Amino acid sequence: MLIDRYQDGENAGYPTLCKGRYLVDGERYHALEEPTSLNTLELLPELMAANIASVKIEGRQRSPAYVTQVAKVWRQAIDRCKADPQNFIPAIRMDGDARCHVRRDTNHPWRLPP
Repeated sequence: MLIDRYQDGENAGYPTLCKGRYLVDGERYHALEEPTSLNTLELLPELMAANIASVKIEGRQRSPAYVTQVAKVWRQAIDRCKADPQNFIPAIRMDGDARCHVRRDTNHPWRLPP
């Protein structure tokens, strides 16, 4: 679970989780990076094992065709993972550095200041 935190006297945190800043193991970072790298299909078996009941599909400022395709990929992946979670392989694979929850570099202009 992610909760965007901010200090007393500071403007409220960004109103959407995708742009929030988080403290993990004493280190501040942005768990969700640029929208183009939000592929978390590899995590689907873990999400399902943790009884996660929903996922946010990024779609703001995207075409209906894009959202339709992403929703279709997720639906198919969920069905495949339910059928055989031990052998689930995402339809789309990305290396570890491309997964949004792993990247911790700091050159991202869309982030809120520290």
